[in-house]
Amino acid sequence: MEEKLELLMDSEYKGELIEMINNLYNEKYPQREQTKRYGFNVGGTLFTKPTTNENYLNVIRHFEGVVGYGVFSKVLKNYVRDSYDSFPDSYKGANQVVKMRNFYLTTKTTTDMKISHIKSLCEYLDVPVMVVSMS
Repeated sequence: MEEKLELLMDSEYKGELIEMINNLYNEKYPQREQTKRYGFNVGGTLFTKPTTNENYLNVIRHFEGVVGYGVFSKVLKNYVRDSYDSFPDSYKGANQVVKMRNFYLTTKTTTDMKISHIKSLCEYLDVPVMVVSMS
């Protein structure tokens, strides 16, 4: 087998062989695209932990001491509930529902939606916000 491979590598088919091997490898071991990470500058306070999710939660916690459940419920809608049990079972796995002080928040959403939530919350509260790309 090794002899055949060497013969093919030394032939006019070398390029096609390398492409075929790369395709087989990529099918067997797909490469994940690196996740983009975002932080937030909210009213001059930087939130730049290693993950977008951590920054999202920290911004929510930052405002949690200032505004109540009603504001979060109005702005974040179905992503905020007053009871853990009111979330569908599919949200309850893998730590996708987080206990805040006075409510529960699901993090089962896209990065773009998390960014939208923070922008909407800051707009509602009239607090300047800037999204910071960290990757």
